[in-house]
Amino acid sequence: LSPVKDHFTFLKAAALLSSQVSNAFFIISGEEVEIKTAQLRQVSKQLGIAEKILFLEKFADVREVIDRVDVGVVCSYGSEAVSRITAEFMAMSKPVIVTRINVLPEMIIDGKDGFIVPARSPENLSRRMQELVQNTQLLAQMKENARKTAENRFSYQRFYQDTIEVYEKVIIKFSESTP
Repeated sequence: LSPVKDHFTFLKAAALLSSQVSNAFFIISGEEVEIKTAQLRQVSKQLGIAEKILFLEKFADVREVIDRVDVGVVCSYGSEAVSRITAEFMAMSKPVIVTRINVLPEMIIDGKDGFIVPARSPENLSRRMQELVQNTQLLAQMKENARKTAENRFSYQRFYQDTIEVYEKVIIKFSESTP
């Protein structure tokens, strides 16, 4: 749990969504680093959604948490040079709502396997969450698309193929430049 992950914007978006969708429920999971769970609990109480949020510690195997959600949210306002959790959500057929920060927009096809929203915008985040809650057909299609994207773009096979291509290009370029 770190400020750059912007749990506070997530909590505000959760409060907005809860005012529109009474059965919405949220999970925040992570290791206490720079932010303590007690701080997030206090904010959720102030927002009137304390009973709608489950706070979990960091799991060794994130699949246990991911399996319990319909949609992943990565609402960072900084960092995210690599976002393994986004790929993990997608691999488990979960669409992801991400912010327009660093690598995140490159991982999602906006409107197909998730949504991209501006950072620090609880209104936009809430609107996209609501869209998925209210449109079960869209949610189902995005779940299917998220899994396909993960298989096509983030699998070990794809990583292997991309790595071999880079090596081949380097070898060809090197062999062309040596006498």
